[in-house]
Amino acid sequence: MRALAAHDADGAAIHLRHHTGEYNAPFARALLRGRDPHLLSLWQREQGILVPRGNPQGIGSPADLRDRRVAKREQGAGTRVLLDQVLIEAGIAPENVGGPEFHSHLEVALAVASGIADAGIALRAAAVDLDLDFIPLTWEHYDLVLPGDALGAAEPIIRAARLASTRTAIAQLPGYTADNLGSIAPITAAD
Repeated sequence: MRALAAHDADGAAIHLRHHTGEYNAPFARALLRGRDPHLLSLWQREQGILVPRGNPQGIGSPADLRDRRVAKREQGAGTRVLLDQVLIEAGIAPENVGGPEFHSHLEVALAVASGIADAGIALRAAAVDLDLDFIPLTWEHYDLVLPGDALGAAEPIIRAARLASTRTAIAQLPGYTADNLGSIAPITAAD
């Protein structure tokens, strides 16, 4: 996103939940003010709380993460933004939740599976890969932000996103759906 804002990239992947609950458009609108921002819809993916098989600590919601070791994504990652928001909504200050930071969903899942952490926020696919229990939190929108002047250059990506084979491949992943794959929409001030 920083490279896009600095005109060093033509587009950026985004999956950020705004405090209003809306995904991506508020951030793209602010980042690309005056540059005719668009969102190319890619997929939706399910985020949730990963816990060991059988959920031995009875974790059922973000409120249950108080006083737990929580595997976290690094600061700035969309999943970390989601974790901090759901903790705040549960009345927990994010800085008061301990636990190690990781750079991928699979690393979070490995931390839970190995006992390094009691729980973590990650994708359903990571939970399935490591046979962990999964408590659903949200379906997030994963999009590509494009300024209007990059739409022509992005045409091969847009065409590939609209292929039936792309939709089929994504839909086969656990916790993914590609219902709006390839749709592109301008982001206006009224959005």
